[in-house]
Amino acid sequence: MPEILAEHPLISVYLPTRNRAALLMRAIDSVLAQDYPHLELIVVDDASTDDTAARIAAHPARARLRYLRQPEPGGACAARNRAIADARGALITGLDDDDAFLPGRLSGLLARFAEGQWSCVSSSVRERTPRGDITRRVDVGRIDLEAMLHYNRLGNQVLTRTAWLREIGGFDPALPALQDYDTWVRLVTARGAAYRLREASYVQFKDHELARISGDRTRVLEGLGRFVAKHRDQLAPRHLDSLEILRRRLAGETLPPGDFLRLVNRGNLKGALPLLINTTPTLAALKRLLALRYRAR
Repeated sequence: MPEILAEHPLISVYLPTRNRAALLMRAIDSVLAQDYPHLELIVVDDASTDDTAARIAAHPARARLRYLRQPEPGGACAARNRAIADARGALITGLDDDDAFLPGRLSGLLARFAEGQWSCVSSSVRERTPRGDITRRVDVGRIDLEAMLHYNRLGNQVLTRTAWLREIGGFDPALPALQDYDTWVRLVTARGAAYRLREASYVQFKDHELARISGDRTRVLEGLGRFVAKHRDQLAPRHLDSLEILRRRLAGETLPPGDFLRLVNRGNLKGALPLLINTTPTLAALKRLLALRYRAR
């Protein structure tokens, strides 16, 4: 039997940050503006050298958030893990300091999680780019371990039980990237299938100049290699084929038709097709023509 949640459980939101004071204020405000009232926001400052502490102290809603400062830089995983250890909520979710919650996010995640059959719940994502907003609605619905071992279908943030995140050891600081993917795989392994909502309630801002770690190709590729080594016992040949396609995409490499036919399977088709199209001149040209025609309508 699933554990019964209280009617309005306390939800902890962890928000690690380092030297992004201006962006951090937007993230904080998006959490405090949620319509779900029973929350705690935990900002963990990874030894920032900018005016983060001063801005937090001057925030009009300072009393509504907890501010923890690391004595020295330890990385985002260490900051997240400190928040997880200190969290008072029965449930927990996270936010990156250059992202934001959309209104109703916590209520929407909680409504699905309260069904009692999911290890965690995530949502679709809205990307804010210089050309406008793009909503990514992919891999929605039930996500089991088999699906997760092909690639990260849950995204970068989930809602789950705080106790469950503690049980699996939180985030792995030894991974230079893909820490979220690693954590969700361990969570789904331990607690069963997850769910991704069709509704987008999380915004990733792509229009600022401060680089995301996910944009650092060398670190991401190193992280992928360590992820494969860490989970090697769980990975079947079909999963390794999918992760090879992911590696090529992250490395900016091609996927010629012969390799496509060798590597493609039901679990990676969505990721393999765009890479094949961009590799094959005729298909790439057709894609551009279709895009132009679509914009002309």
